[in-house]
Amino acid sequence: MSKEIKTIGSQFGEDKIKTYHRADLFVLPTYSENFGILLAEALACGVPVITTKGTPWEDLSIYGAGW
Repeated sequence: MSKEIKTIGSQFGEDKIKTYHRADLFVLPTYSENFGILLAEALACGVPVITTKGTPWEDLSIYGAGW
């Protein structure tokens, strides 16, 4: 098991979807995010999400999809 954190640049199209599928976790720190489509994309690819309370995603912990 790798104990490595990778920060990558922008991803688009099929490359972005492949990146989500390779990920173990998606982290989005933010002060405020009105919806955060990135979070929805990560969840749609089955990736757990960690984000700050500035996003409207309080259901993440309720449904066991992240924190």
